[in-house]
Amino acid sequence: MFRAQKVDKTPSIPDKGKAPRRMPFLYQDGYTLIFSPHHPEYIIYIVQDDEVVYSSLVPDGVAEYELPYYLEGECMIQFVSESNCFTGYIVFN
Repeated sequence: MFRAQKVDKTPSIPDKGKAPRRMPFLYQDGYTLIFSPHHPEYIIYIVQDDEVVYSSLVPDGVAEYELPYYLEGECMIQFVSESNCFTGYIVFN
């Protein structure tokens, strides 16, 4: 569902291993996003027609997050955490 990209282009230290990026694991139930129990803090962006129509902070560990009801149609959703951005699509009816 999501694809990942690195937001911070700062070169990393050679020979310094990093853990792989952990993709967000969530479900959509209408306008509610249901997260896995343990997740980092995210800044979420809802993008429609190349314009950010909604953004907010989702604190770490929040199990459910309600999106505003004015969102409709197919939108891109982005989750930014530290130097990573996870991108997918979401549909509102």
